[in-house]
Amino acid sequence: MSRFAPPLSESRCFVIAEAGSNHMGSYASAVEHIVQAKRAGADAVKFQLFRPEDIAIDPSAIDPRTVTPPDWIPRLHASCLENGITFMCTPFSEWAVDLLNPYVSIWKVGSFEHARTDIIDAVEVTHKPVIASCGRGTPSTDAPWYLLYCVSKYPADPDDIRFPPFYPFGRFDGFSDHTISTIIPALAVAHGAVIIEKHMRLDDTQTDSPDHPHSLDPVRFGKMVAHIRVAESTCLRPHTIFPEQSRYPNRRE
Repeated sequence: MSRFAPPLSESRCFVIAEAGSNHMGSYASAVEHIVQAKRAGADAVKFQLFRPEDIAIDPSAIDPRTVTPPDWIPRLHASCLENGITFMCTPFSEWAVDLLNPYVSIWKVGSFEHARTDIIDAVEVTHKPVIASCGRGTPSTDAPWYLLYCVSKYPADPDDIRFPPFYPFGRFDGFSDHTISTIIPALAVAHGAVIIEKHMRLDDTQTDSPDHPHSLDPVRFGKMVAHIRVAESTCLRPHTIFPEQSRYPNRRE
């Protein structure tokens, strides 16, 4: 029996298009991220839910355009249902978990929240699967979360990436990629990753979005997904050892 709870699977890579703050305060842009993520072949599209005081010592330093308004959540969820893609949203506080719980089937916890026991306790009480990025260590929990290798640089350089056997946290469920490569996520799948998370932007996303430098446009995101599916079909599928004679049917001894 697979240890991967739906919608995750050990035989098909689950691709998350991280919209993050690239909507830059535009609801229409947020919806277009959903549409483009689906067209590019992603399995899920993910947003972030926080108030400036949840993530910054000086809340005034946070661009208000990067904040996803709470009243968007039901509508974004409905748009995902209409487009046939899984809705995800990272909570940055306990109140965000409470608000999101009716709308998410799987949680994502970021690298910077691993020490936040309020968030950890809040998501675990829902008994839903949890994915966690491990750019800054592993989560403070004994629960069977799904762990993503992650380099916390924005953008990350390809030379920063070290796949197993160099993976430092003992388990490798997936990869949260901050490079701008369309190939590296497929290499992660070749190493056994069954979850890939990657930032996606639109063609007209403002360049001052904090997520713009490490995001792929829809065309490049689609190319990345295509590479992932090739790696998935050649590396994740069960391998059958064929008898010698079936491999060389015309050979004579």
